[in-house]
Amino acid sequence: MRPGTMEDRYIQRLEKPSEAEIEERAFLAENLAIDILNQKTSALDARLSTREEDSGIADIQTHPKIDAVSYLKGKTRKPAIALQITMAEDDRLLAEKMREVALRPFVSVEGKSIPKAFVAYKRNQVETYSQDHDLAHHPELAIYTLDRIIKSLQFSLTQTKNLQEQQAIKDLIQMLEDDKRKLIS
Repeated sequence: MRPGTMEDRYIQRLEKPSEAEIEERAFLAENLAIDILNQKTSALDARLSTREEDSGIADIQTHPKIDAVSYLKGKTRKPAIALQITMAEDDRLLAEKMREVALRPFVSVEGKSIPKAFVAYKRNQVETYSQDHDLAHHPELAIYTLDRIIKSLQFSLTQTKNLQEQQAIKDLIQMLEDDKRKLIS
């Protein structure tokens, strides 16, 4: 079969996942990242974004959408990291999402400017998690997720001149690096 033939296009259309399947996978990917932050980090709690946060309105206003928000544990429970999570497989779509994070590496959540992290999962990573939600069986998923968040934070660090933001990001990076080391050893 030659690429671009009518038969090839028909097969590609049959293999394309339905909108419901895409939404279910996206929800699993978001929950994977949240579970990792809640279970495998020492100082972060995470939650799904609110409808307003995910649509880019409310506190975030004109800033980009986010899928989850992590908070520093403790009495103050301050927002720490906004997460953009995707399973996009199209290179153009991935590039667009990365460009969005690069253009706006900080978002306002609950009146506080926090760095935005980008985590792109592959289909097989989310399928592994969907078959077994016990993260003790999948340390590689936690290591991958923390690594993606750390890389995003390192980028955010280069984008701010605010000394308080710089120190907060450095502290987050150090904490996540320590958590990642525990998973590796």
